[in-house]
Amino acid sequence: MGILKPPLPWQLMAILMIYAELRISSALDRQDFFLKELIIKTFSYLYNDKYEFYSDDSKYFWDILGPGLYEDYLRHRFSCQTFWTLYPFIPIIQKKKQLILDLCCGCGHASFVISNYVNPDELVCVDADFRNLYLAKKYFSKGEFININANEQLPFKNHIFSSVIMMDAFHYIRAKSLLSKELSRIIESDGNIVLLHIHNSLVENVAAGIPITPPNLENLFEDSNIKILPEEKIIQDFVRNSRINLIEDYAQEDLPSSNFILLKSPHTQDLSELWDKINPTESNLIINPIYKIKSRNENKIFLELEFPSEYFRREYPITESFLVHDYELDLNNLDSELIGNLICKFILINVPKKYIDNSLYKIY
Repeated sequence: MGILKPPLPWQLMAILMIYAELRISSALDRQDFFLKELIIKTFSYLYNDKYEFYSDDSKYFWDILGPGLYEDYLRHRFSCQTFWTLYPFIPIIQKKKQLILDLCCGCGHASFVISNYVNPDELVCVDADFRNLYLAKKYFSKGEFININANEQLPFKNHIFSSVIMMDAFHYIRAKSLLSKELSRIIESDGNIVLLHIHNSLVENVAAGIPITPPNLENLFEDSNIKILPEEKIIQDFVRNSRINLIEDYAQEDLPSSNFILLKSPHTQDLSELWDKINPTESNLIINPIYKIKSRNENKIFLELEFPSEYFRREYPITESFLVHDYELDLNNLDSELIGNLICKFILINVPKKYIDNSLYKIY
């Protein structure tokens, strides 16, 4: 008995299509032609249903996703404490934004923030999953999208990228030594490498992947300019104080009990008043969908924090402790100062235009 799952019908069709294409390209005879026609006719009804579903421009990203814990994570990723680690590094990334690589970009949440808040000259989004790339391109970001496995040698020239960002992915890489060397090879000498939310093998993690200890990660890069930062301290400093201090090292005793961030940058500094430095080029502000709208009238909207699952709530304790659990939004006093405050509290979030049906969550 095999331990591998059988291929899905659309995967089987793709395999047979590739086989037919190869056969036809190697020998253009009538038998191969009819083989291709047979495959197309046999499986086209399966392919067409999937194609029509994903290509329907009336569908929002929120609606494309099915039920499940992973889908809840994708819907509410802007509310995940691990995602918040990206925002405080935006001022650093802005200093080297000529050509940015978002490695293992997933569905494109980080790509959206990078393209909208950093506004790079060029953005390259890379992922091993073609579906992720399709969703990232359709819903989240402009840029070049390339289907690449980060466990293999990267097909880029030496020292070509000004910044490389990788979020919530390094612990899923098997070839960590190879990837660390590749990142050092493709980054400019004064460029930024920002690896966010790396699972620490000394800490219990959901979907842990292949975690690593901070000293072992540091040894992989063999670079004296590398900083390993405790993720929890970075998040707390950012959301509660709107600052992170990269001049002084965070207490190393915090690292064994925390997931962590790797930073290689010549622009380490004390970053204060961070929210004043984080401004989008385009704004599509909505009420964070993690809040249930209990009721609303012409003057007020009453919000209640509602996690999509108990699993989600347990996985993100900082999210739970930081987000206001109940909020009364006064629409008559919605000036720029209040809006700024609501953004800092993640009660209002900036999302792509086709992220969710905004009619329920718009504030004006």
